[in-house]
Amino acid sequence: MYDGQHQLVAELSPDSKGDFRVKVPGAADYSIVADTEDGHVAHWEIKTAEVAAPVVTATTETTPKLPQVSRPKVLR
Repeated sequence: MYDGQHQLVAELSPDSKGDFRVKVPGAADYSIVADTEDGHVAHWEIKTAEVAAPVVTATTETTPKLPQVSRPKVLR
């Protein structure tokens, strides 16, 4: 995995299922290059907005916190 200045920031290896995970050093543009060493090479570009976007999971609270307001006074 390379940063926007084409500097190597991580070497990735897939697990037994072919998946991989990486923690990026920060929000930036990255590119991943997969080289199968048999002549096949694939490139993926990851833009800063994708890195900076929050991850939403099923356990993430989605109910908005509303400010507390006082009840209106009833004039009689």
